[in-house]
Amino acid sequence: MEIQIVDIPTTARLSLHIPEFEAPYGEDVYYQRLSGKNHLLLAASIDGLLVGFKTGYESDEPTHFYSWMGGVLPEYRKLGFATALAAYQEKWVIEQGYSHILMKTRNQNRNMLLFCLARGFQITAVRPAETLAEHRIYLQKELKKADP
Repeated sequence: MEIQIVDIPTTARLSLHIPEFEAPYGEDVYYQRLSGKNHLLLAASIDGLLVGFKTGYESDEPTHFYSWMGGVLPEYRKLGFATALAAYQEKWVIEQGYSHILMKTRNQNRNMLLFCLARGFQITAVRPAETLAEHRIYLQKELKKADP
């Protein structure tokens, strides 16, 4: 397994293969969202095959990093790729001086919600949507620097 920093086209291509994304963002949205912001785009691979990604950027609060998009191809889930991507991102975020990671998911994405809770995220808000499954769940994790 390898985690590497990648570019926007790679990230956008990978997102097309994540079934939970009903209408994946195109490269233009990534460029617009990330322009002028400190950001990180990661991909996970095995034997040269890209199987997952994770991307995020500095939020409006300069001490907070927003973990925006990510996913692992269904056939490679439960093999540690999401954990490796999250661990890399968290280490990088701490090295950049951020104190918190923010993210959100939908109520229907139960596996993502459980993954976040298991990694130490706490729910900070729920924004109602048209259906219960579409409710947005906002999460935050306080980061701690490693002991020297």
